[in-house]
Amino acid sequence: MARTDSLEHFLTDAAAAIRLKCGTSAQMNSNEMINTLNNISEEMISSYITQPVYQDGWEKGHAINATYAFFNKIPNSLWKSICEQSIIQNLSFAEWTGLQSFENYTTPITTMVKGLNFKQCYNLRTINLSGITNYNSINLINSFYDCFNVANIILPLNGNFSFENGYGAFENCYNLSSIIGIENLKLKDNAQLFSMFKGCKKLNFNFLSSWDLFNIGNLNNTFSNSNMHLNDLKYFSNIPLSACTSLTATFGGSNIENLIDLNLNFYNAKDSTLLFSNCPMLQRVDNCTINLNQSNNAYLMFGVSENLTYVNLSNFNMKNVKDCSSMFSHCYKLENIVCDKGLFESPIDLSWMFYECNNLINIPGGLFWRSID
Repeated sequence: MARTDSLEHFLTDAAAAIRLKCGTSAQMNSNEMINTLNNISEEMISSYITQPVYQDGWEKGHAINATYAFFNKIPNSLWKSICEQSIIQNLSFAEWTGLQSFENYTTPITTMVKGLNFKQCYNLRTINLSGITNYNSINLINSFYDCFNVANIILPLNGNFSFENGYGAFENCYNLSSIIGIENLKLKDNAQLFSMFKGCKKLNFNFLSSWDLFNIGNLNNTFSNSNMHLNDLKYFSNIPLSACTSLTATFGGSNIENLIDLNLNFYNAKDSTLLFSNCPMLQRVDNCTINLNQSNNAYLMFGVSENLTYVNLSNFNMKNVKDCSSMFSHCYKLENIVCDKGLFESPIDLSWMFYECNNLINIPGGLFWRSID
């Protein structure tokens, strides 16, 4: 817990907290910190220390709102002394809800940085990490999770950066519109993208054009409830995605308007549950080849896509699917389903498959390979 009875005690505790958050073991006493704070008056700092702190404290990285403004005033001279310490295992400011920007530190971070953590910095608007110059890989797991208000992120990545796990990296960044540097990510074999861009409602995904998409291993929830459009989905077209084994809710709730003129080869994916469910703009599926040969589950695959009117399944490969339940459930405007050959060989569960499809005119007789009870 940061002591607030005197400036010297506060600085001592702040120094300890910074060392802990940056993963350093270097000593930095209060006098050294005071000497580097020569352009900040004691009155300015004291004005941010208005009451004793009874929260979990700096030691656990939780909110101490009275000290945020102080942190944002750290001059480059002090920042430089922090950045020249030992390896920064995790450059972490997690849960510091008062932090509004991380862009004023122009001193390069020459120390080896291993991880980034701005998770649940709810009021953070901009993040500029271009000053990080020393890394060989950076852990991005949940790095910017729940940064609701962040609009722009500048990553320090170059073309030599290899990447293997983006679990929840930008999840729920609702206002994020640009990520500079992400186009340089080189995906390692079996890269895990679980929920990486879930909820990114404003982000432009044109950086996918430079990614090694064939290395993706997990796409669960990756683009769900995001700004993914048909033109973005086309980056996946005609690519053998042999490493991808799961597609649960990958594009569910996204802004995809149509599935037209695509060739999506997810032939090793075991699950296509909720794949295009709850897509509010989806209207038409036509001239689209989707290979889901190993998938055994299509539950709610298109369910609750309320503006879907036409679906041509002729070029879908889903013969091993057993669970078709609720596949088109609550597709209120669906009128036509076309399939000129058997799609499902021996499904087990067809319950609620066309539930509430009140405008459906026809169900093709050749939809199934075999007679269905």
